Amino acid sequence: PLGYCGYGTISDDTQQALAVCRGLIHGFRRGGQEEMLLDDVYSELRRWLLTQGEPAENRAPGATSLSALMGGVPGTIHKPVNESKSCGAVMRAHPIGIAFVDDATQAFLMGSKIGALTHGDVDGYAPSGALAVMVAEIMNGAEIKEAVKKSLETLERLTPKAKSTAYWLSRAMIQKPGSDIGLNGRALGWDGDEALAMGVYAALSFPDDLVKACSFASIHDGDSDSVASITGALVGTARGRQAVPKPWDEKLEHALELRQRAEELLDLRR
Repeated sequence: PLGYCGYGTISDDTQQALAVCRGLIHGFRRGGQEEMLLDDVYSELRRWLLTQGEPAENRAPGATSLSALMGGVPGTIHKPVNESKSCGAVMRAHPIGIAFVDDATQAFLMGSKIGALTHGDVDGYAPSGALAVMVAEIMNGAEIKEAVKKSLETLERLTPKAKSTAYWLSRAMIQKPGSDIGLNGRALGWDGDEALAMGVYAALSFPDDLVKACSFASIHDGDSDSVASITGALVGTARGRQAVPKPWDEKLEHALELRQRAEELLDLRR
């Protein structure tokens, strides 16, 4: 990426997750109605888009997010802006789980709607809702496997058309832990359904070790940073900041803002 500046540099996944977090904070401060939340998240994503013209901030993001945001018209589930199922929606979805920590159904619905701002295929936006449910459930005390099961149940109940997402998640839950991040060599993570399943599988393989989980999630020839970001969201939520190695914590780009924004969003929802 043009803006790569060494150890600790965040990816476009984290940049966009931070934009989603900012948008949710703004929306809740304005009243928290669904329309406000979607408008403010979309506005923050558009602000993020402008930063990609700056060499120091450019992280070579995916074409779907760029083209959808350049169009200037937010997509919806019923009026999609494209037919993409790439992983750009799910990789930024974990703040939505914080925002709707007390309501798994609402976490899924808002996660899906925020995903649909830029990704029109059901297996592009539904993984965003599924990850939001997982984060919310873990924050409420569930272990990762329990949270994944709840997410799959919610997905199948609310969006039964997301058959590919359900298939890959089910596969991630039954695969022998730590055996094949590609889920029998078939998944690469470029699409949202595969990226979610691969990220979940790595988290299930090493649920108590953030370093091993993220390393396992990133060692493959697919979309490694997106898969690892999903894994990090799950294991990090489950095990807390103490699971993060000190060198990672000290060198992480924008570390202070990342912590502050997450805490701010959680405080607004308590």
